[in-house]
Amino acid sequence: MDKKKLEVFTFVTDKSKFYADFCGKLIKRFASNKNIDYKCILSGKVDDIPDEWEVAGSSSDVGFNSSNHALALNLAHTISTAENVILMDCDIAILYPGWDDVIIENLKKYDLFGFNSNNARYKNFPNVFFFCYNNRIKEKKIMLDFLPQTINVNNEPKAERIIVENKETSMITGIETGKQIKCDTGWKLPFIAKEYNLSHEIIQHVSARSKNAKLPKIENSDIICQQFPGHQDEWHYEEKLFGTHKQASRSHDKDSCCGKTWIERINNYVRKM
Repeated sequence: MDKKKLEVFTFVTDKSKFYADFCGKLIKRFASNKNIDYKCILSGKVDDIPDEWEVAGSSSDVGFNSSNHALALNLAHTISTAENVILMDCDIAILYPGWDDVIIENLKKYDLFGFNSNNARYKNFPNVFFFCYNNRIKEKKIMLDFLPQTINVNNEPKAERIIVENKETSMITGIETGKQIKCDTGWKLPFIAKEYNLSHEIIQHVSARSKNAKLPKIENSDIICQQFPGHQDEWHYEEKLFGTHKQASRSHDKDSCCGKTWIERINNYVRKM
């Protein structure tokens, strides 16, 4: 294990180049340490390679986006060598000066760290779209697994949904008893953390529609955020904006209304820093 380095992995599909490069420039701009490796995993067939990331490997296209993402995450986890590792979606914009110091300091105290999840997989646990870990877990022979649990629906794979049947599962996942868990990418992570007693901490989620959101409002941005819940959400560290997630960037390219709004809000925020 290389104790001197931080590795950042992102995941690229055939429609990812713009967002990967846009967010790649931002995360590099706000890093305090230059001794960081920025790597990408190509997920499936990718024609346009991003400029800001070194290609570290490629994973197969198995015909289901969640499984494709999980295979890429598992590959990055397997090949990571740095003491501290970040796995992040290509449409996560990090806007916190010295963000790398925050990650490294927290991973001295916790095994896992990242953006708080607010979805049907789990809550109050680091989410797969910005997930950090200290590689001491691999030294302990603990391997994470991001694969979804799937079922066939009309001959197509779908993430299975299971009922939270007891208090123990509710405590592990943060999902109320009687509610459903969507067994999508990374859904097993809280159970792995429980089994191996892995400590974790989160960066708090702030909805894009919240009055506490930090990105500047622009024309129609409130309407767009209402139309696309979960898009352009933020995560705040010590009451400052740490990062924001475009979400569903494969569906909304840079010229779409949702894409242009997110990019403009970020650029306006950065100009005022």
